[in-house]
Amino acid sequence: VGGAGACHSDLHLMEWPPGTMAFDAGFTLGHENAGWVEQLGAGVEGIEVGEAVAVYGPWGCGRCRACRLSAAHYCEHLPFYRIEQQLDRVGVDLPRNCQVSLMTQLDRLVDPLLAALKKEVFAGGYLHVDPTPIDLCDPARPGGTREAALWAYRGKSAVWFEYNASKSPKVPDATLREMTFKGFCQTDGGAGLDAIGPPGQVVSLGCWAHARRAFFEALQAKDPRARWYLDQIGKLFRVDRIASGDRHGRKARLRERFSLPIFQA
Repeated sequence: VGGAGACHSDLHLMEWPPGTMAFDAGFTLGHENAGWVEQLGAGVEGIEVGEAVAVYGPWGCGRCRACRLSAAHYCEHLPFYRIEQQLDRVGVDLPRNCQVSLMTQLDRLVDPLLAALKKEVFAGGYLHVDPTPIDLCDPARPGGTREAALWAYRGKSAVWFEYNASKSPKVPDATLREMTFKGFCQTDGGAGLDAIGPPGQVVSLGCWAHARRAFFEALQAKDPRARWYLDQIGKLFRVDRIASGDRHGRKARLRERFSLPIFQA
């Protein structure tokens, strides 16, 4: 077990004096366990010894020091020094080194959950890969920044994020190869992104918004041939706008009925 949560019932039992219970449990009560598989019973399939698993996804209480700190830092994107200043104004002493220590412990405890999430995202047969540029403090230039990237890998049911100091297509290429991804990979018009992943296992899908940009620029340059393509792409976008927010599988049917003939025209 890498980490275990405890509910109020667990805490009450832990507070009982010795001898209250009629038996010795021999372990600390708790639930929402995450860790690594130690041993498999007979007939167990689909999982291996040593694999990272989450028995039950933990929910934070939202009130304790660790929950509030992680929410402020990772959800509101507040730097540690600013959190320290805010807490100091209400009489709470929580220096930055203690904040970093708490987040390091949190990172270790949720590692099995992240590993399980990553496995689920890359096992679905479809990925939408896209980098978001972020500013990174540059030690070589005090006070200056350089560009890094937060790579998003969106699968069929979840998203997995990967930080890297580079926006090079070598980053997702290495990740897809590591996960032996097989299926469809959709990217924007970035150079090199149409050839990432294990050779022969990935079908590259493009982005109509980026494809449209080239025709728009051609029309701006007074090339009349671009108008027809812009009109057709506009029809594709209209179908998707009609189907936006669809929760009943209508999008696939609408695309097959209205978008596919546009491709075949």
